[in-house]
Amino acid sequence: MQDYNPKPKEHCPASCGPITIPFPFGLEEGCFANEKFHLNCTSGNLTVSVSEDAQYQVTGISVEDGTLTVSNMVNGSNEKEAILIQTEDGYGVDSPMEDQFDFSVEYNIVIKWAVANLTCETAMQKDTEYACRSSQSYCLNVTHGEIFMGYRCKCSSGFQGNPYVNAGCTGLILLITLY
Repeated sequence: MQDYNPKPKEHCPASCGPITIPFPFGLEEGCFANEKFHLNCTSGNLTVSVSEDAQYQVTGISVEDGTLTVSNMVNGSNEKEAILIQTEDGYGVDSPMEDQFDFSVEYNIVIKWAVANLTCETAMQKDTEYACRSSQSYCLNVTHGEIFMGYRCKCSSGFQGNPYVNAGCTGLILLITLY
């Protein structure tokens, strides 16, 4: 496993254009948990590198769902003639694909992510690298179909926020009006 930074440095950039960047993702060294969560922000456009020669524009990040939504390959030798595929290490790009797919229409791609390729049980034993930092969070094993991907964290029932940071899951306030 790549080294995991369980605690981001202070004053990390929180957004790029209209997109909020929650930890474990980040833009600067010390702001992301490990290299696979490193994003780039250029002129208000957020991108993620999925291979040495391909970046995709990020259109959404959900800590709650454990997803990263991307579209529009922004560089590479065969622009828009590549396809994102699942690999042992997460995801990758296979190209050229022009003979196999019609690239005349652009689609968003939702990438399911895991913090590390470990089970919850194993991750909890590695306290300094364990990602679920909020006391009101729990660990969840992640699969894609029958393929085990690793684990991620969620806020406990009745709490919301970011389980990857200390005190990141806060209680929901319910207002009840009695008549």
